[in-house]
Amino acid sequence: MLGFGRTDLGSVRQNNEDAIFVSNKSIGGLENLYIISDGMGGHNAGEVASGKAIEFFVEKIKEHTAEIADDEIIQVMSEAVRCANRNVHSIAAQNLEMAGMGTTFTAVTFRGGKGYVVHIGDSRAYALKPQMMKQITTDHTYVNDLVRAEIISDEQARTHHLRNVITRALGSEAECEVDAYTFDVESGDKFLLCSDGLTTMLEDSEIEMVVATSPDFEQVTTKLVSLANKQGGVDNISVILVGEGGVDDVA
Repeated sequence: MLGFGRTDLGSVRQNNEDAIFVSNKSIGGLENLYIISDGMGGHNAGEVASGKAIEFFVEKIKEHTAEIADDEIIQVMSEAVRCANRNVHSIAAQNLEMAGMGTTFTAVTFRGGKGYVVHIGDSRAYALKPQMMKQITTDHTYVNDLVRAEIISDEQARTHHLRNVITRALGSEAECEVDAYTFDVESGDKFLLCSDGLTTMLEDSEIEMVVATSPDFEQVTTKLVSLANKQGGVDNISVILVGEGGVDDVA
């Protein structure tokens, strides 16, 4: 699998609180690794939370110098998320200006026809197959809870005044609950990780159409960011596209 990522300030924000990590090569006992992290908090706290979450997670994964067994990948990644959570929370506890900071966190790795995801927050992972785009992760948001309870519709959720309220984030509490998913990967499948700066601006159908337009992942991620900015770019925008081919091998 090969991936390409892009993060952008957007058209409104003064600083970028998103962070991404793209490795098409081995990281510790994993064959590859792709991460989206969207920080929140006052001053530069969101920026710190997202960057440190990735740093701590990757450091923990690198402790596994031997290949991680397939049936242990989710366990190892989940523990790395919990480790990152404890460290980010500790930084916030020791710095008054960073109190309450947190970040979304979505990481995926691929091996032998399987994908493995760990997830907190409302950044998303999608699977894109021919004529089908499916969200793998579940948004940890107040409005998604309302949708699941059938109190409001998906369409109402897109414009709800509380749509940005996160119910679960990495670092905001001393301990965290991590969602984990394992899924099949077939030839021709593509996988998209993105922050809500993309999905707030573009419908899933628009994203799907752009991904289908070109086999060049760099071109696709550039176009997605550009379209999100043209629609208003009210938040930072981060996108990672992973699949067979599409980019040169990059670290």
